[in-house]
Amino acid sequence: MATLTRASYCIEGSKEDLKKVFKAIDSFMTEKIKLHNDKADKSWEGNVLAALGATEEQLSENKFHGFIDTYELDENVLRIGATKKAVCYVGDFRHILGKLMPKLNIYYIVEKWEDHLYETNDRDGKYFPMRYLVHACMKGTSSHEYFRTEDEMKIFVSKLMGRKDVTIDEIGEWIEEHRNKDNFVEVIEIEYVI
Repeated sequence: MATLTRASYCIEGSKEDLKKVFKAIDSFMTEKIKLHNDKADKSWEGNVLAALGATEEQLSENKFHGFIDTYELDENVLRIGATKKAVCYVGDFRHILGKLMPKLNIYYIVEKWEDHLYETNDRDGKYFPMRYLVHACMKGTSSHEYFRTEDEMKIFVSKLMGRKDVTIDEIGEWIEEHRNKDNFVEVIEIEYVI
């Protein structure tokens, strides 16, 4: 069974370019235009790229496993949320969109929960400022919290562990000691990618 991956995009560009992408998405989602592939779901990323001018070669040689479920355009940014049902992480949607419309700036974050893989190209944290994820279960209570800084993350984890403060090494030691027990803490650092 394929694992689920969530991709969120924040796209900057001219109003005309952003409207063009938004209209391509909206036309499929509201079923105003015919699907590129009759077997594809209306929310398939490949449909949007085809409407924007992707060639058959681009569509067949790349991996589009994402299905758009949210999209919103404000004055300066197009926000897209997509669920991906595949082994790949982001797929080629952002790369082909960038080739079709090279003036766009495409920021994204990918969350692949099952594999604890979290990646972003938003190095400055303009749209996706969170840098750490803590998934924990303590005394039967689960939590799933994001943090902008290592210090914020360590304060939260130290409280979970019942300590005043902790180092990264102490967190690692505690995690090892409590592996496969009822209480656990997982700290995941969100990786930067290009």
